[in-house]
Amino acid sequence: MRVKSYAEDRLSVSVSDAGYPAQRKLFQLNWAKQSLDVVLAAASIRIEETITDFYNAGVAGWFRDSHGNSLLDPSRFDPSEGFNVLVFVPRELITGK
Repeated sequence: MRVKSYAEDRLSVSVSDAGYPAQRKLFQLNWAKQSLDVVLAAASIRIEETITDFYNAGVAGWFRDSHGNSLLDPSRFDPSEGFNVLVFVPRELITGK
């Protein structure tokens, strides 16, 4: 996943499952008329929906609780620096075993 601002007032979010062939989703959020807090909350929702589409709701919830909430914390997030993160999903969350 990559979250970063490449243009003023626009947050770019890229989510991939890093598979072969990879599933990828790219979306941009505009915060010209909204606070960064609101945009990060919207990004969190879209990220969770995308991970649910790629895997399942359990994986999406695990990512949110383990990584997403802290990575998208408005008090810590710097849009010009953003972040790139590669996360290995525990196999039991994918297979249900």
